[in-house]
Amino acid sequence: MRSGLGWRSLNPVEAVADVHSIENKDLLFRIAYEARNPEARRLALIKMGDKRLMASFAQFDISPIVRRRMVRELDDIELVRRIAENDDDRSVRESADQRLAQLEALLEKYDPHKAAEKISADSSNGHEYVDLGLSVKWAAMNVGANKVSEYGGHYAWGETGNKDDYTWSTYKHGTSADDLSKYSYTDHGIALQAADDAAHMNWGDAWRMPTGTEWEELCSKCNCTWEWTSVEETPGYRVTSKKAGYTDKSIFLPAAGYYRGCSVEGAGSSGYYWSSTRNKPFADRALCLYFIPTFIGIGNNGFRNGGFTVRPVIE
Repeated sequence: MRSGLGWRSLNPVEAVADVHSIENKDLLFRIAYEARNPEARRLALIKMGDKRLMASFAQFDISPIVRRRMVRELDDIELVRRIAENDDDRSVRESADQRLAQLEALLEKYDPHKAAEKISADSSNGHEYVDLGLSVKWAAMNVGANKVSEYGGHYAWGETGNKDDYTWSTYKHGTSADDLSKYSYTDHGIALQAADDAAHMNWGDAWRMPTGTEWEELCSKCNCTWEWTSVEETPGYRVTSKKAGYTDKSIFLPAAGYYRGCSVEGAGSSGYYWSSTRNKPFADRALCLYFIPTFIGIGNNGFRNGGFTVRPVIE
């Protein structure tokens, strides 16, 4: 689509709407440097997904709005530290401080057995889990929920926050199914890193998203029974352990539906839960749990830009 040059306008609505319609990278590059509105420049950079360009704008863009937004995308801990110490805008320094804390937490190395002891001591960082006698313990509720019957947040695969628009144009790790900047055919990334894990980044400690294998273990008829039911008028599945000594233990998975674009679909009648495992043959997709009242399964066709729910696990 050709630009109407609304991105030259100071009007944020007009400028951002124009950039949303643009896919040409050369034009996006031009907009990142020339747009009069900082929101248009910010969006152009996000759509391009070029980490080196983001790092440059995080340091040198004239607008604190752009610098503040770009620093949140950085993975270079030394660069983030320099920005936190030296940027002349307080809001940018505060954003850099927050990003620095996230990156430093991810760099901590620990022995898995010591981590398990720590988890028991501090109640899993304030989040409840249920031991079903399986290889991992399952959280009692979704990320973003305050009780078991709440849906919680919806997250694109590899993103750690909620948003209003779940399309490729807003996706953190690429602008289309054929243009991925991470976990792609080029870098061969299959498993989510901690920095891109919604469970870990929101709950901390050793919480993480389950792998595809761990979802398969939960779905196995040898391990658990699945009963379609409701909790506080919220439909979903109650999953109860069949393991000896654990048959009184269960978790509830709300049928939270999923976000496609700007609207939620299937809420109350279906559930879509991400795994941390990318689809090997198709880089634009990831493994997920999918269910409706008459079917439960692990699918490999969850498009990464879609908004699915997240149920954490812990060792």
